[in-house]
Amino acid sequence: MAHYLTPEHIFTGRDCLSEAVGYLKQCGKKALLVTGPYVVKSEMFADCLS
Repeated sequence: MAHYLTPEHIFTGRDCLSEAVGYLKQCGKKALLVTGPYVVKSEMFADCLS
């Protein structure tokens, strides 16, 4: 039997990363982030990792 879990929090749209920073910091090292190449290169992404 297969199990499928949906994410508890989904952040989308413009400035969604800045809105999600507080939640992402609570996740520690167990968060799955699906992004595009621009987000990974941005300063906002580095803020989430620190």
